[in-house]
Amino acid sequence: MTARNPGAQAQPEPANEAAHRRLGDRTAHLQRLSAINGEGDWQEEALLLLELSLLQAVQLGREFGQAAVLFGAGGRAALVWCGPGSVRVERFWAVVHPDAAHSSPCIL
Repeated sequence: MTARNPGAQAQPEPANEAAHRRLGDRTAHLQRLSAINGEGDWQEEALLLLELSLLQAVQLGREFGQAAVLFGAGGRAALVWCGPGSVRVERFWAVVHPDAAHSSPCIL
């Protein structure tokens, strides 16, 4: 989960840093790992939030203005679009590689 660049619109770094801090404060009670989302010019600091339901992940994504979140269960993950009114799931979008399952930080 990232709070950076809401709506897939690039934001100034101070705004992104503040949003990431708010996400950290908002999820402080959850078990989580530091993560990096994306690659190249669109790498974003993120948090891998453990033990969230799909509904909770979508609600949190919407709260932080995200177009989509990556949601995982077991060894599989899906890209979940958080548009207003409906949720679209692209199943099996990513699979955690067994050699990387215990690494930190995670690269998503």
